[in-house]
Amino acid sequence: MKKNGSYFQNFFKKNLATILALTVSLLTLFVYVRQTNILSEQTKLLAEQTRASLWPHVCIESSISHGGFYPLITSFSIIVRNDGTGPAIVEHVVLKINGIEVETWDDFEEKVSPPFEFGYSNDGLFDKVIMPGESIKFVEFSNNFELLNYLYSEHFDHLEIAICYKSIYNEYWTVVNKGFGNKQTVVERYQSDACKQNVTYFIE
Repeated sequence: MKKNGSYFQNFFKKNLATILALTVSLLTLFVYVRQTNILSEQTKLLAEQTRASLWPHVCIESSISHGGFYPLITSFSIIVRNDGTGPAIVEHVVLKINGIEVETWDDFEEKVSPPFEFGYSNDGLFDKVIMPGESIKFVEFSNNFELLNYLYSEHFDHLEIAICYKSIYNEYWTVVNKGFGNKQTVVERYQSDACKQNVTYFIE
C-alpha cells in the first residue's frame, strides 16, 4: 500500500503542472459553456420581448347612429381597428350570415334577399396592412333607412366576421365577432400557426 501511495505521490508531483492546466481548462470550459447558455437565454428573451413589442391586436366593432329616431337607426358601420403596437397584415376574412359563408356583399344580398334596394359602402381588407392605431370602415349602411333597419333587426344578429392576421414576425391570430344587432357581440380570439384553409374567403 505504501508503495502504491508513493507511486501516486510521485506521479502527482511529476505531473502537477499538467494536472493544474487540465483543471483550469475544465473550469474555463465550464464557465464558457455557462456564459454561452446565459447569453443564449438573454438573446431569446430579448427576441421575445421585441416580438411582443410589435404585436398587432385587431378589433371588430360596430358603430350605430340613431339621429333622433331612437330606437330606429340612421347609420350603421362595422369598424376594424388595430389596437396593438405593430402592423397587422390581414391574410383572410371570413363572413357568415346565418352560419352560411359568403364571398362578397352581393352574395350577402342574395342570401338575405332584402325587400328593399341594397346599397352600401366599404373599404377592402384583403391583403391589407393595418398600422397601429389605424381604423378601417369594413362596411357602412347609411343611405337607405328602410334597408338599414330591416338588416339591423332581422339579420345583423346572425352576422359573423372572422379576420385572420399576422405580425411582421409571421405570428398568426384570428379574431371572430358574432352578432352585430340587438344581441351582445361575442368575441373570440386565438393564436394559430396559420390561417385556416377549409373556409370560403370573403373578397370585397
